Amino acid sequence: MRDSSIRLDDRAAIIHSKGGREDWAFWGAEADSAIRRYLRYRGHQGDGSTWLRLSGAAMTVSDVRKAITHVADLADVTLPEGASVHCFRHRYAHKALDSGLDISQVSQLMRHRDIDTTMRYLREHKDRLKAMHDRVRA
Repeated sequence: MRDSSIRLDDRAAIIHSKGGREDWAFWGAEADSAIRRYLRYRGHQGDGSTWLRLSGAAMTVSDVRKAITHVADLADVTLPEGASVHCFRHRYAHKALDSGLDISQVSQLMRHRDIDTTMRYLREHKDRLKAMHDRVRA
């Protein structure tokens, strides 16, 4: 994410995802407050990357993993062995499905090129499948 791509008033930014595609990322009120504090604290430094190391260099995926592990340690939360940053995407997909979004909407939010990728989240929970089955039968 680059500073120039952030639209604070819209709580959105253009990000570069896998394959160099440009996509929109959105965030809620709590994240907005944290992002605004971070940007004020950080000031204008670095190469235009939004997320910076203390040295001023852009954060890498490894840096993000370390930060998550550090925050988990501070909160006395034990992360599963080998937990990846990707687990947040899984949680988001499940939360979207649980909130009633249909699979095509979740696929768009997840930016999956193939809906079969999104279908994995649906198949992971038999309770969700049973609830859909029960709605059809009713």
